[in-house]
Amino acid sequence: MFETRRGFDWWSLILGILMIVLSLLVLRNPSQALSLITLLVAIGTIIRGIYELWFRQGVKNLLGVRSGWLIFMGIVDILVGLIFIFNRNFGVTVIAIVFAIWFLFDAIGDIRVAGVFRQFHRGYYWLLIVLYVLQIILAVCMLLVPAISALSIVWLIAFYLMLSGIIKVIQAF
Repeated sequence: MFETRRGFDWWSLILGILMIVLSLLVLRNPSQALSLITLLVAIGTIIRGIYELWFRQGVKNLLGVRSGWLIFMGIVDILVGLIFIFNRNFGVTVIAIVFAIWFLFDAIGDIRVAGVFRQFHRGYYWLLIVLYVLQIILAVCMLLVPAISALSIVWLIAFYLMLSGIIKVIQAF
């Protein structure tokens, strides 16, 4: 048998430790983490708005086609980004509500698809229905109390960072 050995991967270890520390910081300071997320979304939205305006100009120059819609969307994106930067609490609330709506639509869609499983196993089908109804109840709670949604975002990010950090540490060896 051939055995291949590789050396110790310092970069994976360093990255893994940083991700684990970052996950703990996110859990320790959820409001600051949400503020940072809002800032990143705001910057991304502003960049997208600038791109839409640039793209509109390119379409006009290249194809001779004017698009008022691209101008409108570009300006809206830039304004939303600026609002999120200057009113972070509003931005956090909007992001939390959008997350809750996404969660709700996903659960409703899953219920619609669950009928496929009825043909294979009725018990499994009903288990899915119960779980999806619980998802809908949780989504409605997230909509009614956006703080629940905001904390869910923080926990998901922290869990992802922790898990990814552990994987990187393992890969180092």
